[in-house]
Parts: sequence; structure tokens; C-alpha cells
Amino acid sequence: MNPPKRKRYLPTLDSLGSLREDGSRRIIHPAEVTGKWTRLRRAVFAVLIAVMVALPWVRIRGTPAVLLDIPGRRFYLFGAIFGAEHTYLTFFGITGVGFGLIFLTSMVGRTYCGFFCPQTVFIEGVYRRIEAWIEGKATERRKLDQRPWDAHKLLRRGGKWAAYLVVSLALAHVVLGYFVPVREMARLVLDKPSAHPEAFAWVMGVTALLAFDFGWFREQFCTILCPYGRLQGSLIDEDTIAVGYDTRRGEPRGKPSDPAAADCVDCFRCVEVCPTGIDIRNGGAQLECISCLACVDACDDVMLSLDRAPGLVRQDSAKGFAGAPRRVVRPQLFIDAGLGVLGLAALTFSLRQVVPFDLKLLRGKGVPYTLHGDDVENVLRVRLASSGALQVKLTATAPGATSVLLPISDVALQADKASEVPLLLRGPRGAFSGKAKVTVTAKDEKGRAVSAEAVMLGPDLGAASSSAP
Repeated sequence: MNPPKRKRYLPTLDSLGSLREDGSRRIIHPAEVTGKWTRLRRAVFAVLIAVMVALPWVRIRGTPAVLLDIPGRRFYLFGAIFGAEHTYLTFFGITGVGFGLIFLTSMVGRTYCGFFCPQTVFIEGVYRRIEAWIEGKATERRKLDQRPWDAHKLLRRGGKWAAYLVVSLALAHVVLGYFVPVREMARLVLDKPSAHPEAFAWVMGVTALLAFDFGWFREQFCTILCPYGRLQGSLIDEDTIAVGYDTRRGEPRGKPSDPAAADCVDCFRCVEVCPTGIDIRNGGAQLECISCLACVDACDDVMLSLDRAPGLVRQDSAKGFAGAPRRVVRPQLFIDAGLGVLGLAALTFSLRQVVPFDLKLLRGKGVPYTLHGDDVENVLRVRLASSGALQVKLTATAPGATSVLLPISDVALQADKASEVPLLLRGPRGAFSGKAKVTVTAKDEKGRAVSAEAVMLGPDLGAASSSAP
């Protein structure tokens, strides 16, 4: 007796493509597709992955291109050095990038999701390809899902997850390279895990998270957790370019030999290639659609094989699908673009005010001050750090002090290496009462300057003099 034929799943506009009617998850295995958009996406994925892997290794003016040194509270970004005091710059950066993304969404929908989002890049560009290499094409993977857990299935699934873990471990080390210099990371990798338990725990945690997300959770992140997808309805309008189905040309559906049918032959190909399992023919700005354009390539391939014009499924505005002219220039775009430009302009202006070197005043080791008769002497350390090779000139002013001695005033700074210069202050004990301060300024050849202050300490301090720099 032949087993009953499995009913083809047809997602509706009111249901998630990754859920069955009973609410259980339906594992999505998108079919393979070729076409101009697929080739473009793969090229974009390759470039983005290469850039991500290479950035921790690239050095600009002697410093890492990107390094977030959280314990040291120093952040290296493309040759510039920032400290914790520059955290406010992230507000302007997020404002500019955020409104830029809103502007992009208003123009071309969720193109960012389909082409640039890390979730899509690694699932479609890495993990899904590993799955196809080990388990076969989409039809073979669906059959494997229905197969009992025998030796064949254990071997295929075990091999796939072993490959996932290896790739996830490699990516976890790439992520670690953004927080730890690569030379130090190499030392951590070569040492035994017990020598660096914190780093080992972080890498193992990130590995597990990446394998879980990219290997199993997948499209559920886009449809359930990602806030950007939920905001899509408020960011687009009837003039926004999005992926859609031309009902005027495609309905009614039917076989190619049916003279009463329109262009859509109901081949289900656009649904089979969708990574989120939707039917683009249901219309509307569907929540799960990530604008990957796989359905466009699939439908165009079918249309060309039938000697029909491509574009039954295409990128167009709601007005365009209805046959009406589309407005390119509209108030929403001006507002989004203006706010984005304003944020980036504020960021650019703020970055120009940031000097590429840092100065701190530290107390000398040992006692905070020494007495020489009626005079008091303070010894401080001027600590300088730079993101590149620079020559700076030091000056110090201390009202009330009779002697201010900087043995070295011209200091040559090296990239990513701190330099220290001693500072000796001497004056009558009455002047060192906790209210007098010393100010040290460092200025480079371009006139960029940074200053730091410290309180001069003595035996006759009041309560306010107990603080140290």
C-alpha cells in the first residue's frame, strides 16, 4: 500500500511561513536558485565576510583598524583613538546610521535585511551552504527530516553540526579579535584553557550562540525577535520599492496550456526558494519578507523558460503594481535624509574635535609629597598615549609653586605605546593647601591640544584636598 501523498504547504497572509496550522515549527529548506540577484547577493556576502575577518588584522598608523579595549577603556577606530570620555560620540553615530537606515527603508524596503544584515549574510552565505554540501539539495533535506534516526541520518546530521561548531568557533575567535589584540589572542589560543578561563568561557559561549542562531533558530530571529522587521509597516508607504507580485498580469493562475490562464502557472517556485517560507503572491508588505529577491530570480527563470516576459514577481511600489505613477520625491524622505545628515554632520564635527592622543596626570609612587624645610615638593607623572606616531610639546602651569620642572618638554609618541614624563612641583607649604592646581597641556604640530589638572598636595590640606587625579 502506497503512503498517502504529503499535502503541499501553502502559507497565507495571516500565518507565518515557518509555522504549521497546529502552531509547531515547520523547518524551512529553501530550494536552490540562480539569477542576477542571487549572484549579486553572494558577491556582497563574500565582501562583507572578508572585511569582517580582516579588520582585526589590519593596522592603520601602527594600531588595529578596529579594537574595542574595554578593560583599558580605549577604542581604536580606523587610526583614531577614543577613550571612555568620548562615549557621547556613539549617540551621533547611531542617530546618523539609524535615520540613514530609515531613509533606505523608505526608498527600497528591507533591502538591508536581504543583502547586508549579518543574520542573512552568515545563514545564506555560510551555514546554509554547509548544509547543502553535507545533506544535499532542499528536496533531499526534506526527505532526511522525515527519515527515522538511523545510521545514515545520524551521520549526515552529526557531520553538519560538527561543521557548524567548527565554523562557529572560528567566527567566535574573529569576534574576540575585536576586543583583544590579535597577537594577544594568538597567545590565548596557544595557552591551555585553564590559563585564561574568562576568555575561554566567552569564546565557548559565543560559539554556542552562533551555532544555535545560524544553525537552528535562523529565520525565527527575523520574524519574531528583530525589531526592524516589526517597524517596517511604519517606515514604508505606497511609493516604497518592495518585492511584490503583479496580480494584474498573473491572475487567474493556470497551466501554461490553459488559454484562459494568465502568466502565473502556479508552479510554487517562488515559495520553494523563500528563506522565510512566505508566498509572495499573497501580496501586501509581508512581515517575513526580507527582500532577498530569491523569488524574483526564481520567477524570472520560469517566465523565460516559457518565453514570457520576466517581472511577474519584481521590485516595484504599490502604486507601480496598480499601474499608477510613483512619487520618488516625498516629504518623508526629506525628513529622514535631513535627520540622518544632521546626525552624521554632528558626528563629523565632534570627531574633528577629538585629538589623536591622550594625557593623564598620575601621582608619583610612594608618599604623596615631601617636606624640604618650609617648602613642599610634589612628584607627578605625565602619561601620554597616541594612536600614531606624533611629536607633542608639554607645558605646565602651577600658580603658587616656585618651581615647575618638566625634564622633557618635547615628547615623541609611538603608536599604541604609552610614554611617561616626570613633573616636579615645589613651593611654600602655605600654597599647597589643597586648593592650588597644576595644569599640564600637550600640543602637537597641528595645534591640537589636550589638558589635565591635578591638586597640589601638602601637610596643611583641608578636607577637599583628599582627592587625587
